[in-house]
This record gives sequence, structure tokens and C-alpha cells, in this order.
Amino acid sequence: MKLSTNEQNFCIFNYKLLFRKTKNEQNSPEKIFPVTLKILKERRGEGYIDTVIGMLCIMLIIVFSIRLFPVFTAKQQLDTFANELVRQAEIVGSTNISDRIAELKEQTGLDPAITWDCDYYSGNRVQLNSRITVTLTHTADIGFFTFGSFPIELTAKATGRSEVYYK
Repeated sequence: MKLSTNEQNFCIFNYKLLFRKTKNEQNSPEKIFPVTLKILKERRGEGYIDTVIGMLCIMLIIVFSIRLFPVFTAKQQLDTFANELVRQAEIVGSTNISDRIAELKEQTGLDPAITWDCDYYSGNRVQLNSRITVTLTHTADIGFFTFGSFPIELTAKATGRSEVYYK
């Protein structure tokens, strides 16, 4: 197979870049590196290596997303948990809603630490139009198999106003 003029110039250019020799050197590169030149000139099989490396990168991204997705789901469930608790406390006018807490724990599968903050709070009762704030904290783990455990603390906060008047 005969090379075109552009291909010949390209090969000569690459040849000159690979082997810079001074005029004083006697041996030609073909005598010193006969196998290396043939390997460098051939391009067969290059696509297989690119494909293997590309598939490895894609698999790592998929594994990373599979390990990270449950954390986003837990955060969304924790936000819903906090909103439901505040709404129940607004309707009842009290922070004593242990039945609803147990029900939400069963539904979501989460067991967060619950902290209440209220204005005009007496006992468990919250007066009409007083602020009710609940803060939930939960720890999620995103460990990567044998590489270790990385706990992340998720926090959800919700605020509302009491709708019950106590005399």
C-alpha cells in the first residue's frame, strides 16, 4: 500500500519528533529500536483500551450514585417527617404527639432525634399563634464498601403557628 504525500510527510514529521539525532551519530534509529518503531506506528487495538477505561469510569460513577442516592431519599423523608410533625402540633396545640411520631417512624424507617422550640410554652401546650419549631437530626452512612464509613448528619427544620387557644 502506497502512502499519499500528506501521510508520508506526517510519518516523517513524527519520526523526527520521536528520534532527534545529531549529525555526529552514526547509527540509524531503525537499527537501535526496530520493534519500538513498528509498535509506535501501528494503531491496532487502541480502541479496546479506550473502551475498557471508559467502561471502568462509567461503572465507578454508577456505583458512586447508587451509594449516594439513599442519602437524598433519607433527607427528603426527614423533611416530610418534620413538616408532618409541625402540622400535627399546630392542629393539636401541643408538642405531645407521640402517637404521630411513632406512626411516622414506622412509615419512613427513620429514627431521628427530635428537638422542639416553642413561644409561650406551658407544659406541653402552645398558645394560639405561638411559634412552634421542630428540628430533626439523623445520621446517614455513605461508606464505599471496604474503603471506610463516612457518616453524614442530616438535619430538617420546620416551623409553624399554633391554632389552639387555651384559657
